[in-house]
Amino acid sequence: PKGLGLFLALNGYRLKGCDVLHAGIATHYIEQDNIDNLIKDLLNNTNEYKHGISTPSILSKYSVHPSKLPEFTLKNDLDSIEKIFAFDNSKCIEDIVLGLEKLNNDFGSNTVKQLLSVSPTSLKVVYRALQQGQNKNLRECLDMEFDIVSEFMKQHDFYEGIRAQLVDKDRNPKWNPTQLQHVKSIDNYFPNI
Repeated sequence: PKGLGLFLALNGYRLKGCDVLHAGIATHYIEQDNIDNLIKDLLNNTNEYKHGISTPSILSKYSVHPSKLPEFTLKNDLDSIEKIFAFDNSKCIEDIVLGLEKLNNDFGSNTVKQLLSVSPTSLKVVYRALQQGQNKNLRECLDMEFDIVSEFMKQHDFYEGIRAQLVDKDRNPKWNPTQLQHVKSIDNYFPNI
């Protein structure tokens, strides 16, 4: 679905289990009870799978058809996600926050709360990275990500996030700046663009 990648990247929503298949990230969903047999068949190419049998056909033997899986947990929010998070509908992170606030529902308010709890600088950098990455090949994306990580390592918010999450575990980071409108240029994160 359009906008889902940006939604996931900005707010850290975690897809679990069959949601990864529903989102189009995974190609097959294999239940835990079948994993060992799947691995055995993939690695050992038993007599049942003589030469010429493809990996997808082995995966299909063990996979659960999507119609037999629980519904996508984001199913009811996909229209809102596309409307607000698709790049052709939003021009900046502030547009996304405004669009979510206008929804006037639990999805909108919960997502705004989550977005405003993370580093404002990170939100802007992630938005720009995904926007720029649409038109890059893998090598260019990896180079861009290296530049981003290198710059984050020089900045306050990276270390503050580690302090709040892993060291003090107070889960109360003090971002600098504290609000989206106070984030100045993020060009240092993208020196080769």
